[in-house]
Amino acid sequence: MEIRIVVPTAPAPSASTTVPKPPQPNQKVLGATVPKAPRTDLPVDTAVKASAAPKAPPVPKIRAELRYDESINRVVGLVVDESTGKTLQEFPPEGLRALYAKTRAMLGPLVDEKA
Repeated sequence: MEIRIVVPTAPAPSASTTVPKPPQPNQKVLGATVPKAPRTDLPVDTAVKASAAPKAPPVPKIRAELRYDESINRVVGLVVDESTGKTLQEFPPEGLRALYAKTRAMLGPLVDEKA
């Protein structure tokens, strides 16, 4: 069994085919002005410095901590900035921990019984 794959090819351009000229800078094409080409007379390192993107801000050094909170009987996760010691994020948030503590204080006498 023989399988043939035929790929059609585009016809070669004839001598009568005309190639349009590229538009000149500041020439109107379809209602828009063609922009000027970038300067090529600058040295390469100057051109690279001029087009370089701004540097990203430094990444803060952080650490993750786990603590046990006895008032809610749960583990609390913290994300802390090492340079300042400031807590950036808490899991669960402080408001939710306060809600856990209130709920535990209200329901504790009803649920916690010693046998």
